[in-house]
Amino acid sequence: MTLSKRATILLVSAILALAIALILIFYPPVRETVMTPIVNAWIATRYALALLSERVQWTAALGILVVLLVLAILKRAPRDRGSKRGRPSAKIPTQGPMMRIEHILDRARRNRFAREQAMLELRDLAARVLAFRHSISIPEAKELIDKGTWTDDPAVRALFVRAQDKKRLRSGQDFHNDTAELMSTIEKLYQEV
Repeated sequence: MTLSKRATILLVSAILALAIALILIFYPPVRETVMTPIVNAWIATRYALALLSERVQWTAALGILVVLLVLAILKRAPRDRGSKRGRPSAKIPTQGPMMRIEHILDRARRNRFAREQAMLELRDLAARVLAFRHSISIPEAKELIDKGTWTDDPAVRALFVRAQDKKRLRSGQDFHNDTAELMSTIEKLYQEV
């Protein structure tokens, strides 16, 4: 039985935390050095809070809660990450039929699931172009794509073969180069119509 890296790290962390807790509780020199000041500070804080009125305590507690809620909301708020790092933000086309695919391809550079979605979109686009070009139905065009007989370019055929086995899809710049070649092949087919 082998443990994953994450499970191993969690197990080692739990063992270390338990060891530290036991040392803090049962080893007198460490307990007196570390735990006694913490316990004394806690007792002093409780004594100081007891001197405050209940209204002030509730006001302070609600104020802290409001600050925490505002921080949580601000943390989840969308922000433009591209400009903070000094790199240009992704260009998303604002017009034309390729807008959706270009947006998906931009996300696909960083996200495996977006790569799978991009391949499905490109397969559908290629099927529509083939169906229009050869006057066949879209399911027949998808069969041509799956068989690999729709183009002479072996790299484009290989991309759709890899797309069927989702784990074999390449990532990053390689995927971008493959899809750029596929897009140019689809565009040539469309222009020949």
